[in-house]
Amino acid sequence: MRQYFSLENLIYGIVFFLPVYLIKVQLWLLRTNVLEILIIGASLWWLMVFYRAEKIRTFYSAYRPYIFCSAMMLGGLFWSTFSHGQTWQSLSIIKSWFLLPLAVMLIGADVIAKEKIRQIFFVYGQSAFFVALIAWGYLLLGRLTYDERLEAFFNSPNYLAMYLAPGIIIGFWRLCYDNQKKDGTQVIEQRAHSWQIFSLFIIAGALFFTLSYATFGAMLLGSGVVLWTRAVSRKAKRLLIVFTALTIMVFSFLSFQINSEKFKNLTELRPRSSLVSRLTIWRSAGQMILDNPVRGIGPANFQKAYLEYQKFYPPYLEWAVPHPQNLYLDLWLSGGLLGLIGFLGLAFLLTRDLLKNKNQNTISILALGIMVYILAHGFFDTTYFKNDLAVVFWLNFLALK
Repeated sequence: MRQYFSLENLIYGIVFFLPVYLIKVQLWLLRTNVLEILIIGASLWWLMVFYRAEKIRTFYSAYRPYIFCSAMMLGGLFWSTFSHGQTWQSLSIIKSWFLLPLAVMLIGADVIAKEKIRQIFFVYGQSAFFVALIAWGYLLLGRLTYDERLEAFFNSPNYLAMYLAPGIIIGFWRLCYDNQKKDGTQVIEQRAHSWQIFSLFIIAGALFFTLSYATFGAMLLGSGVVLWTRAVSRKAKRLLIVFTALTIMVFSFLSFQINSEKFKNLTELRPRSSLVSRLTIWRSAGQMILDNPVRGIGPANFQKAYLEYQKFYPPYLEWAVPHPQNLYLDLWLSGGLLGLIGFLGLAFLLTRDLLKNKNQNTISILALGIMVYILAHGFFDTTYFKNDLAVVFWLNFLALK
């Protein structure tokens, strides 16, 4: 019994149950959710049992550039928060989307052995599979949005799509690489197991019905990184064939969507199209940055500022807009220039080191594929500013261990 009740398994459980952030909890005056309670519990457990001062010193010496960029990002967020007179709501965002996800990564790096890091990605892949199964239930029951898109229990189809996409990249990686041998030094190619293929198609099918075009493209890009990196092996050609077939299927689907109302809304400058609405949001966000280039406007303040900037533009097509629908604009506005530079510095350092390690540690290839997806999709959506997506971002840093 004791071997199952461990901090390591709690971290696995947190990763598997990431969507429980949607279950809200009221503790006296504190509003939180189940995921945050689990992470706070894990953090307290780690501090009481596993914390050692020498661990902190060793970690600082090994990852000093990462710590500097993280401190820069967090510093920008706090500076922007207090310079604009915001406190509780903004601090709550910093806690939920930055500090607690960072804690999951730090605890995982300490309690999960290097040779078991891959397990945390496998757990996320299983979570994506079960979420996809539930989404299929919604689909079969006809519980779709007004525009016939699948969102399941998430707040929007895009949120469901962003949760499933890394699961597909993990699935492709598992088709490319086997588990390590007992000596932990060599990774060999494996046969494509039928269960892995089945899981992959279940997730891909659920993603398909979200009709999230940007997710399709970014997911293919991230999966392509994994598959083309493995293309040096002749045996990997069959995987490239599978990837090529999937790409053809996606673009064939998009070709049939050309005359659909949703596709036209996203590609045509019609008076009330989604494209016009998104361009208006981006223009408003750009003007906010021009007016506040260094400090930004602070976390949790975009909705209010967006409505205030209405006077500069024609009547808005959307009024409820909590984020500027672009990761980089959101980072700049939330954490100022300092926060944006800190985030970009982290992304650069991680990408550089993953590329260096890809021949020695194949988990680096998986993390690289997921990071490429996050950064590419970030041009069209906010692929970080949500409890589960923030944890996914930080999990990639475990590949450096």
